Amino acid sequence: MASIVVMQNNIGGTYKAIWTRFLGVLIGSVIGAFAAHIIGTEIEVFGLAIALTVILCSLLGVPDNYRIASLSVAIILLPWKSSSLGNPWIYAFFRFLDTCVGFFAAIIVSHMIWPSQALMKMRLTMSEIFYLFREYFEYIFHTGSGHVKKENLLQKTEKEIDEAFVQSQAILEEIKVEARLQFAPLDLWVHLIDCEGRLWEHFRALREIFNEDFSTILDEELKKKFQEVVGEIELALKDLSSKLKTGQSSFDYTILDRLQVSLQEERIRFRSTHTIKKYQLDIVEDYYVLFYQIRQILLTLKQFNTYYENLNSS
Repeated sequence: MASIVVMQNNIGGTYKAIWTRFLGVLIGSVIGAFAAHIIGTEIEVFGLAIALTVILCSLLGVPDNYRIASLSVAIILLPWKSSSLGNPWIYAFFRFLDTCVGFFAAIIVSHMIWPSQALMKMRLTMSEIFYLFREYFEYIFHTGSGHVKKENLLQKTEKEIDEAFVQSQAILEEIKVEARLQFAPLDLWVHLIDCEGRLWEHFRALREIFNEDFSTILDEELKKKFQEVVGEIELALKDLSSKLKTGQSSFDYTILDRLQVSLQEERIRFRSTHTIKKYQLDIVEDYYVLFYQIRQILLTLKQFNTYYENLNSS
């Protein structure tokens, strides 16, 4: 029963579940044996022991363990009341030992039979996030502001991305266990999640400021360069989604550096030949914020790819 309860579909999740239940069984076994040996097994004692178990779990900073701990108290006190033979401490010890044997069996199964790991699950979740990033990016720049479905599409994708980030944070806790077992570079995974989080902030900022009014400011040369950069960002997002999922890549990430330089040169040329003071202040402010966000996206995409390559090489 202990094996069934703690078994997860990846090694990290199994170890995490085992640790939670191990502490609960240990606390419950000690309190149950103490109550049976010192106080007795009456129903009042049973209630007092359960209350003490909950309080102790809270004081020890493991409130999530009180259910398992209380169950262990019940498994010791209730049978002991009907047949109090021998020493309750010995009975509690073998009860605890039985559970540990179950935990050990779950570990063997996780390592030998079900090789699915949290690390792979994280890769797939990150791949899905980049896929949704690309969709979100396309909705911003390639769907007209008057499109009746644009806002609904953006809101739907935002919800899916937020849910994927919640899932990635949960998987990260399981990765911490697997990383210790396999000596994997946990810090790189943290950096990768941080990069995705920063990309999400930049994309949401773009949604707030981008509109068709920018066409009244940019000349044809700068428009062309801007469209080129947007297109390459979409290709990079698509490639990272595929790279995380299949390990295959067809995108040259050095182009991201060249795009930053060429976009900056084009903006310098534009400022030297045009004046934007005649435009409304809010449009001018959005102009500068837009190109800042694009630059940060290019930097973060390059940084994410570097961290991922370092992760693979290590």
